[in-house]
Amino acid sequence: MLPARHRSGRLPIAQELEYSPNGTRYGRKLDELEVVLLQDETSLDLLIQVDKSVHNLGSLFADLTGTDESTHRLSYDVADVTTERIQQDVERLIERSL
Repeated sequence: MLPARHRSGRLPIAQELEYSPNGTRYGRKLDELEVVLLQDETSLDLLIQVDKSVHNLGSLFADLTGTDESTHRLSYDVADVTTERIQQDVERLIERSL
């Protein structure tokens, strides 16, 4: 469910995409990455939830209490956005979240 603080009221539906980083450089650090795309005529917003992997007792406790997840929002003007910029921003966001 899309958190209320991220609902714009403009879109009747949102789709969440779940990405499992197995086989990538983030495979041992992330459990999954969840992305919701919100777009209108002028803007694109990515709502991203970073879910860290369990790898020790501390991270197991964080997983059980839900503190292993962080939610972020990346916003772009449709006229300026490029695939490369989104990729760089998402990679930086993941690195900061780990």
